[in-house]
Amino acid sequence: MKRFIIIGGCAAVTALGLGTGYAVAAGQSKPAAQTPTVTTRIDGFALADDAASAVKFEGNSEVFDAVVQGAGPARRVVRKFSGGNTIDYVYTPIQVRVERVYKGTAVKAGQVVTIRALGGTTQGHATVSELGAAPSSFTPGLRLALFTQPIVDAGDGLRALTPNFSFAYDGKGQQVRSLKNPAKVSSADVFKQQLARLR
Repeated sequence: MKRFIIIGGCAAVTALGLGTGYAVAAGQSKPAAQTPTVTTRIDGFALADDAASAVKFEGNSEVFDAVVQGAGPARRVVRKFSGGNTIDYVYTPIQVRVERVYKGTAVKAGQVVTIRALGGTTQGHATVSELGAAPSSFTPGLRLALFTQPIVDAGDGLRALTPNFSFAYDGKGQQVRSLKNPAKVSSADVFKQQLARLR
């Protein structure tokens, strides 16, 4: 199993492979003989996953409401850097239709964009992330509030956004819950008031 430890950062650093004040370390051991899959585990210092922290976080480039359209096949990113470091992980591209933009200019209402959900299995490699919502959390039709890094190509040829925070609205629009930690629930009205102050 390979293990990335991200210190002082969030999942987006893994996708971008860079960042000020971030350290990435990797160690490797052989996978079990009966399992042909190499598993990478991403963990480290995660951002608080409550709505108030998400709204206040200055590292959000784009903040918008969207509806999940579906997911593409998992993709593997392998990036080698000068100095010998390599980042190797799998993510699942999730397509979402933007409904309303609160912050940023990279996405527009009505546009379908791709977000990276860290995790998935492809080409004999699997990634499990402790830092964000699992790809299976992004079910078609789910209405979300997304707080993301800038849109970039992580090295696999696909320009996408990596969420710092992902929240789901309930069916009645009265509450929002963290996709990473569904026990963290906030009032949708208070959340929307905070979102309206962003720009």
